[in-house]
Formats: sequence, structure tokens, C-alpha cells
Amino acid sequence: MTLGRIFLLITLPFILTSSTEVLGQKKGRAKSTELRWTKLETAVKNAAEQDKPVMVDVYTDWCGWCKKMDKEVFNNPDVAEALDRMFTLAKVNGESRESITYKGQKTDGFGIVQGFGIRGYPALIFLDSKGDVLTIIPGYVDAENFLPIVEFLGGKHYEKMEWEAYLADYHASKGPSDPGK
Repeated sequence: MTLGRIFLLITLPFILTSSTEVLGQKKGRAKSTELRWTKLETAVKNAAEQDKPVMVDVYTDWCGWCKKMDKEVFNNPDVAEALDRMFTLAKVNGESRESITYKGQKTDGFGIVQGFGIRGYPALIFLDSKGDVLTIIPGYVDAENFLPIVEFLGGKHYEKMEWEAYLADYHASKGPSDPGK
């Protein structure tokens, strides 16, 4: 190995992190929005007061995909900003016996899982501002595919158009994908 290659291997990480784009973030832009997760009953109450929908992240402590969703999706700056702006947020451990009140009924994490028909983790429950179910999304969704879902539901576009039409418009407005990203 030549001295030039050794130098490149040592300096490449520093060069990459000081370029104009770091992990999809432009320089000068805030790293991330700190999401404010609450209990389900608090999120539903806040949603009614703020006329916002609710997103409930149903997870377990042992779930690897749940941890990946937290780390890679909810920490994505664009996703975090959209969630913070458009939703009230709750986390429910699907295996917890901690008391939860939903629509005046006492339950727990197991009850939420059973009541919503959740069969795996993570599961994302989207509720309207009255606490009624909009949709449930099972499993891991990467940030690129999750952002249009957040904007569709958070922007209440479902009141005016079908998902397929919204998604086509969304992708058309973003322009062709950059294969270099």
C-alpha cells in the first residue's frame, strides 16, 4: 500500500464529514428535531386541543426493527421535523402492564396490541384528532418511504384524495430520484 493510499484512508472520513452534505443533512441546518413522545392519553388530549392527528409507536424493548426505526427514521431530520409539526406523538410498549387510558377505557400495552389487532413490531397507529383510527402501519418503514406517509396523514390529504394519487403527486413534485444518493 502506498503512502498516498494510507493518507487517503486516514483522511477520507474527515473529508466526508466536512463536505457540504453529511448523512443527508446540509451544513448549517439543525441536526435533528427532538421528538416529544408522551403517553397515549396525553397525546390524544393534546391532539384534540391542537386539532392534530396522533401517531402511536407501538414497540417492545427486544425488537431490533423498533430500535432501527427510532435510530434511522425518527432521527431523520426531515421526518422528525414533519412529525413534530403535524402530529402529537405517543409511544406504547406492547408488552407493558402499565395502565393506559384510551377513549375512556383502562387498558395496558397488551390491551392496545390486542384491541388494534397488532401482530408484530414496530406498529404505527395513526389516529385523527378525535382519537379515531386513520390507519395502522405494521413493520419497519425507511425514512424515504415514511416521509410521504407522514405528510399525507399529517396534512389531512386523505380528506381530498386517495393515497396512490397523493404518492404520484408527491414523487412528481420531488423530481426524479438522484441515483447518487
